[in-house]
Amino acid sequence: MRQMGFDAIQQERMVLNFIDTHGIVKREDAADLCHISLFQATRLLKCLKYKGRLPPAGQGKGARYERS
Repeated sequence: MRQMGFDAIQQERMVLNFIDTHGIVKREDAADLCHISLFQATRLLKCLKYKGRLPPAGQGKGARYERS
């Protein structure tokens, strides 16, 4: 039996809570936190960026995301 992962809304909340606690989040942090691949973590962070929830600091693989 396959275990379902977190849904998109739960992942967004988890990332935002992580930022509230730690100040920033990196792609690797989001991947570990949500149990997703690095590619999926990139898409999640980009989605939050385009919603205006997370402005990026830096570019590419070394980008960090902070609360606005």
